[in-house]
Amino acid sequence: MRALSLHQPWAWALIHGGKDVENRSWPTRFRGPLLIHATKRFRPAEIEEALEAMAPFVKGPLPSLDEIRKTTGGIIGRVEVVGCVTESESPWFFGPYGFVVDNPEPLPFHACPGARGLWYASFGDAAAERALEERLRRST
Repeated sequence: MRALSLHQPWAWALIHGGKDVENRSWPTRFRGPLLIHATKRFRPAEIEEALEAMAPFVKGPLPSLDEIRKTTGGIIGRVEVVGCVTESESPWFFGPYGFVVDNPEPLPFHACPGARGLWYASFGDAAAERALEERLRRST
């Protein structure tokens, strides 16, 4: 399944915070389910600054730094990519391209390396991959 790596807390915001647009410098024609991977990068000052900036737009409470730390370096959920735009009224959009997402779904944390761009998630463990694929099939 395709995946996209993001720094925290932006990955958290897509899955839990109501973020409906993921900003990129490049467009995509991809539509469909997309796993969200939180990178291993953990810089508390940057995360706190980002949380403060996103606070007015987040639906619900913000996560603590400890919650964020526990969800770095792996898959945290999935979304459905439903479009790619160059303009949007979403408060999350600042462009130049925005992947419009819907149907966020948290998944059990699954540690794995990430990559740049859209990449195919492979966990190096056939049983783990089958279990994740089965969970994804049941939830659709």
